[in-house]
Amino acid sequence: MEVSGGRSSNFKLKVNTLIEAESDRDKLYQCLRDYQLNHEIHDFVDTLKSVIIHPDHLVLLDEVRTFIQPSQQMLYNQLIPQSPSKKLRTVRLVGHANENLGFALRGGVEFGVGMLVSQVIADSLAAQKGLKVGDEIVRLNGYNISQATNNEVISTIGMSKTLTLKVRNTGMLPMKNDRSDPVTWKFINEGQSGFQVDSGTGNDGETKTERKVFVNLQSGKKLGCGIGTGHKNEPGIFILKINPGSLADTLNFKIGDQILDVNGTSFLNISHDTAVMELKSSSQMTITLRSKENYVQVGQSGASVDEERQPPPISKQAKQSDSTQPKAWWDKDPYSLFSHRQIDGRKLCKIEIVKDSPLEMLLEGGIGSPLSGRVVIAEVYSGGAADRSGQLFKGDQLMMVDGKCMTDISLNAAQDILKEAMTSLDGTEVLRVITAMCPVKNYEDELTFF
Repeated sequence: MEVSGGRSSNFKLKVNTLIEAESDRDKLYQCLRDYQLNHEIHDFVDTLKSVIIHPDHLVLLDEVRTFIQPSQQMLYNQLIPQSPSKKLRTVRLVGHANENLGFALRGGVEFGVGMLVSQVIADSLAAQKGLKVGDEIVRLNGYNISQATNNEVISTIGMSKTLTLKVRNTGMLPMKNDRSDPVTWKFINEGQSGFQVDSGTGNDGETKTERKVFVNLQSGKKLGCGIGTGHKNEPGIFILKINPGSLADTLNFKIGDQILDVNGTSFLNISHDTAVMELKSSSQMTITLRSKENYVQVGQSGASVDEERQPPPISKQAKQSDSTQPKAWWDKDPYSLFSHRQIDGRKLCKIEIVKDSPLEMLLEGGIGSPLSGRVVIAEVYSGGAADRSGQLFKGDQLMMVDGKCMTDISLNAAQDILKEAMTSLDGTEVLRVITAMCPVKNYEDELTFF
C-alpha cells in the first residue's frame, strides 16, 4: 500500500506542521512505507517514537492508526505511549504534619515548560489519589500557574495543608542530559513511577545532605536563628545559633548548616550583610540547606536574622517614590531600586508608552497567589497601547509603574495603580514602566518531594 490519497494528504499536512526537521519527516515516511511492505509493527513503533520529540507531536499516534493493519490494531495500542489527555482531572491532597505526600516536580516558566510530576512513590498519598507521572499541574488551589517559577510552585505547595490540583497527563517528561543541552522530552513507560534521579548520593557514594525547607513568616513569627560567614578557605553563609523552640528549631535547622540559596538567590558568594537583608526581605522563603558532618567554626560573630535593623535602602526608596515627580526615580539605575531577591538575576527594562489608548493587557499573580507577590503580564491583546509599544510581553513582571512599586502587592492593588495611571489618554503624557524579563535558564532535573 502506498502512502497516497486523501487521508495521506491530510496526514502529510499534519506531519509537516508538527515536525520541523525535514530529515525526521523523511524518516517517518520511509518507516511507514517499510511497514506497509513488511508489517513489522515493533520496528515501526520504535521509529515513530524517535521522531516524536514533544508532547504536541503525540497526536500523530492517532493519525498513523489508519495505516495499521486491522489484525495489528490491538498490538499497536499496546506498544504506543499513552496519548495526552485533553480533559483536566482534579486531585485533592490533604496532608498531615511531617507527612510526605509522595511526589516530585520538575519544570517552571523559567525553563519554558509547565510544572510536571516526575515521580510518584508507590502507596503514597499522591498515588492513592491518582496523581501520575507526566501529569502537568495547570491550576494550583484555583490559581493558574503558567507563569510561576519552580520555586514559587514548590513554596506554595510546601505551605499548603490542602492541595487542589487541576492536572492533565502529557505522556512525556522534559529531560536534560547535560546543563548545556536544550530541553528534550522522553516518553513515560506504562506503570512507571518516575524517572529515577539519584539525588541522594554523589559519584563517590557519599551521602548528600542538601534539603529544601519552606518557611512562612506571614503570621509575624521570627525564624529564630543566627548566621555568619565562614573562613576564607570555606566561603559561604552558615547557621551559627538556633534559639530553642524557635521556628528554625521546629524546622530542624542545625548549627553548621550552610545556606545554599534562598528563593533561588545563591548564598555561595554573598556578604554577611547582603545575606541578612535577603532573609529579612521576604515573609515566604524556600531555603536550601546543606548539612555539614564536621562543623568548622566560622570567622565572624553570628548575627541574628531576627535582630532589629534599618530596612534595606531599596525598599525605602520605593516607598518615597512619587508619580508626580517621575525624575526622582526614572533617572536612577533601575537595579538600585530593588533587592537582589526581587530582581532574581533578570534583565530590567525601562519602558515609556504614549498614553493614547487603553493598554489592553491582562495581569495575574500578586500576594496570595503561587507567584509569591509577583505581578506578571498574562496576555497582551492586539491593537492596544501595550501591544503597539512592542516592549511589553507575556511573562514580563511589572516592577514599577509611574514611580509606584508593583512588587509584593495584591493583584487588585496592581490593577488600581495601572487604572489610575491611564486616566488621561489624550496622547500628551507617557506611562513609565520598569519590567523584569524572565530569561530562559538551563533546565535542571529538580526532584523535590512533598
